[in-house]
Amino acid sequence: ADLQEKFLSPQETSNLFHPKISKVTLWKWTKDGHINSHRIGGRVFYKYSEVMESLQTLKKYRRA
Repeated sequence: ADLQEKFLSPQETSNLFHPKISKVTLWKWTKDGHINSHRIGGRVFYKYSEVMESLQTLKKYRRA
């Protein structure tokens, strides 16, 4: 599968950040519209490409 369209769990998504963020922070950023989330079968996933895009706006954090 194309890495750009890979779906990540909230845990995997928080691990992409350096320094690592908590799931609470991730949830808050999602709620505030910084990161887009996708619901699949009642679970929440994040798209790799969209997380990378959000890093542009969340300048304090960089990719691990």
